[in-house]
Amino acid sequence: MKELEYINVREKIKDLSLNNGNGLIFLPYNFENAKGVKEFIYDDSVKVVNKLWRSENINIERLENDISETKYYQENDITWIGPTIFIAYSFWSENPNLMAVGLSVVANYLTDFFKGKTGSPKIKLEYIVEKNPKKKSKNVRFSYEGDIQGLDKLPKILEKLKNE
Repeated sequence: MKELEYINVREKIKDLSLNNGNGLIFLPYNFENAKGVKEFIYDDSVKVVNKLWRSENINIERLENDISETKYYQENDITWIGPTIFIAYSFWSENPNLMAVGLSVVANYLTDFFKGKTGSPKIKLEYIVEKNPKKKSKNVRFSYEGDIQGLDKLPKILEKLKNE
């Protein structure tokens, strides 16, 4: 697990004239460098996570209005790469338990998904956490690479990052 400073997501959204979300937002994996929506490429897992979370009434926003031409990237090995998710500070403050519920749903899905497969599956997830805007802190990128069992530690880690 590692954390790195990340670009100001809200500024980039404004620069590209995208939908300004105040909740959970799927970010394309090339968000930092994309010069427009046509360049966006999302991890294929966006579709699965969106469906799982909708079933739990966890709504996730998209940056673009028209997703009909969305490009997806799929990894074909024993690693499951989750979508990059931006967590707005205000959303987290209003819904403190939602990330734990969301990660639990994903962990249950992955347990079933990898059942019967040989080898030790790896999970890769990236979260962009918006820190408290009053502190003028930078957004932080948190990358997780590990096994399914490690997912239960993420909500506390992400909560700590938000408040630093």
